[in-house]
Amino acid sequence: MPRPLRVTAAIALSLSVTAALAGCAGSSSASSTDELDIATTVSAVSFDPYLADSGPSIWILQPAYETLITKNVDGTYTPGLASAYEYLSPTSFQLTVRDGVTFSDGTALDAAGVVANLERVKTVSGPAIGNAAAIDTITATDAKTVLITLSAPFPAMEDLLSHNVGMMVSPADLSSPDLATEPAGTGPYVLDTDATVSGDHWRFVRNANYWGDASAFSYDALEYKYFTDPSSTLNAVRAGTMDIALGNTTTAAAAKSAGLQIVTQSTDTWGLVLGDRAGTNQPALGDVRVRQALNYAIDRDAITKAVVGEYGSPAHQYFGTQTTGNVPALDDAYPYDPEKAKELLADAGYANGFTFAVTSVPGIHDAMVQAIQGYLAEVGVTMTIDQDGDFFANVQAAKDPAYALTYTQGDMYTTLAPIVTPTGVLNPYKSSDERINSLYAQAAASSDPAEQTSLYQQIAQIVSDDAWFLPVYYADVIVYASKNVQVKLWPGEGYPWIYAWSPIS
Repeated sequence: MPRPLRVTAAIALSLSVTAALAGCAGSSSASSTDELDIATTVSAVSFDPYLADSGPSIWILQPAYETLITKNVDGTYTPGLASAYEYLSPTSFQLTVRDGVTFSDGTALDAAGVVANLERVKTVSGPAIGNAAAIDTITATDAKTVLITLSAPFPAMEDLLSHNVGMMVSPADLSSPDLATEPAGTGPYVLDTDATVSGDHWRFVRNANYWGDASAFSYDALEYKYFTDPSSTLNAVRAGTMDIALGNTTTAAAAKSAGLQIVTQSTDTWGLVLGDRAGTNQPALGDVRVRQALNYAIDRDAITKAVVGEYGSPAHQYFGTQTTGNVPALDDAYPYDPEKAKELLADAGYANGFTFAVTSVPGIHDAMVQAIQGYLAEVGVTMTIDQDGDFFANVQAAKDPAYALTYTQGDMYTTLAPIVTPTGVLNPYKSSDERINSLYAQAAASSDPAEQTSLYQQIAQIVSDDAWFLPVYYADVIVYASKNVQVKLWPGEGYPWIYAWSPIS
């Protein structure tokens, strides 16, 4: 059977863009320690860490904000704004607030300030705080000690408090309407509002009153500049006007030809979430045989080669090799078998196919969803692509029975929370499986890493057998950098963090 046309189109698109970029002139200039320029794909940034996204926004938040716990480049955790921390029990977590820390407005950090920050978890709704639902009470037991009690065992406090939830805002600014545009943290930099145009570029300069070791940060200024498309992003790094940028598979070949540094790490799973597993809006997806058929219908090898090339690998299971939930035996769980897909559809009563819509982000998911669309058409299933409106809002509203997702994975407990728990922000139809719920609760209560791994892998087996998802490929995070800048990627993170940006002599 010939390969669906969508894959051929994706190959042609990738080659044409790469060829066009390869013909552009440009050279990388040396980066000075005076300033580092970063190209970003984020146009709308809130400097309220609890309302900002924990993915694409985090590297713009980091100059101004530090976290209670520090995640290191090797994936370990160490004290941050909290000089010490520990679980007193599976539902009790204690922090000791570091001495001598001040916010950019001069306010001292103390236990009361930490409590004021963490109390907001209960009052605001943002994409960065979904994993904080287990936090029940926060109490300052003295001026330097904070006790967090949890409504249920939650083993991922280190990970939670090393991201947005752990970013501390000056208590004087927590209720300020200006917080969205003017950060007030403890970080090594402050936002230069006079040199910033929101939605276009953001300039940070050194915090003259920084409490920590300023020499740990090499650059006197950081400027983030918004770019709308991969070609202009690449050309800016090639020309030397930008030092660091998030890369793209369609421009990676041209970046390599230009002699740029290309830093990669396998982090993201790309695919579909078959969310309507009860058949609420599309009865066909309520049948496990149908969901399995969709998985057998696509050629992951061909799609991966067409869309991401050497910067990815086919994904037959949702949880990647960087997670403890990855099950090697599932590496070929759904081989390309269109005849089996048709048999399963016929057994389920859909021999003539059916139609369903998938929510997708334009410019991000296009090549992948179009390739899937072509393969599903070959087995009689019509998949329409819905790119109308706000993606996250549409997903949470369960507008369509499925949606496309790029999902960064790290700590398995926090990876699972949004996607498989009944209250997860990425589980819009509130699918629930008592087997999964029980295994997840057992993992939360366990202090044995080997036991946790076994429990996570059992969950992975269930969601694979029941075809909760249609994983397509694991894609690398790609970062371009000039030859004079060192950049490292953190495990499980989709963006390079500022803590390892330094000049190369």
